[in-house]
Amino acid sequence: MKKYLWLLILCLVLVSTGCSSNNKKDDTGESRKTDHFSIEVEKVVSEPALKDDQLITLTFNVANSGKTDFAIGASDFYLKDSQDNKYKINGNHPNFGDDVKKGTSLKGEGFYQLPENETAFTVVYQPFKTVEAEWFIVLPKK
Repeated sequence: MKKYLWLLILCLVLVSTGCSSNNKKDDTGESRKTDHFSIEVEKVVSEPALKDDQLITLTFNVANSGKTDFAIGASDFYLKDSQDNKYKINGNHPNFGDDVKKGTSLKGEGFYQLPENETAFTVVYQPFKTVEAEWFIVLPKK
């Protein structure tokens, strides 16, 4: 009986620890499908920027899996921090954007600025009014 009680306590501790974990899996390198594209956030780089910010460089790999040519660019994406604040592209850098012919792909970079204390964020693909894809990104520890 005592063994079962200890086993029950151990199971409860393990389950409660697992359920309270806030750790999310990093989606860098993961591909998401939309109506027109298969999009991968291939690489993420963070470097210091002006004031208390960091410049986030995202490398996107976009394949047009749709039936027609379609345009995509860094301005179709934004970053969302832990407080649900949105950060659009930093226009001072050469952000990608072009028409992608059906059956072809495009690789390019998008530049975004976040507060330096943010260590994780969500990349949101919203070309029009509806969110079509999201990636959760965890920055590597420095």
